[in-house]
Amino acid sequence: MEKIQLRLVICGLFIILLGFLYGLFHAYSTGHTPRMSSRDDYREAFTQLAEDSSREAGKQDIMAGIEKVNDRSVRHQRAIGAHTHAIYLGLLVSLIGLLLGVISTSDTVAKRIALAIGSGVLVYPLGLATQAAGFIIAGEALALLGSLLVICSVAVITRISFRL
Repeated sequence: MEKIQLRLVICGLFIILLGFLYGLFHAYSTGHTPRMSSRDDYREAFTQLAEDSSREAGKQDIMAGIEKVNDRSVRHQRAIGAHTHAIYLGLLVSLIGLLLGVISTSDTVAKRIALAIGSGVLVYPLGLATQAAGFIIAGEALALLGSLLVICSVAVITRISFRL
């Protein structure tokens, strides 16, 4: 196994470990029950909405509560997305590291592919985690940049592999 392949495999395993650790941190910090509490919050809000349908001020408070629950749910989904995408992309990097020896390409091209895919795999989950932290636009930009790097790297590897 060449040095660049070994680096990709180790980087992939490290990213998988980071994904698991982020998931563990998120599960610990939220008590791993946000879906259950969200469901209970919705039930309470809709029950109050049905009972207080005559009061306009009460409706606004309840709708604000529902919006708060929606925001918390979206943040939770983004955190889960960062965790799972990091693990999947780490696996992809490890597989590409193993397969890079089969592809006949120059060492310079292999290094560029490795750098691009490694950067993309790190930046994409970081973007999702940034969105979960509340920085939506910056997180979306990072996630888009990371996904473009990964997609372009895989496209280059495919093109080289099949000599398209």
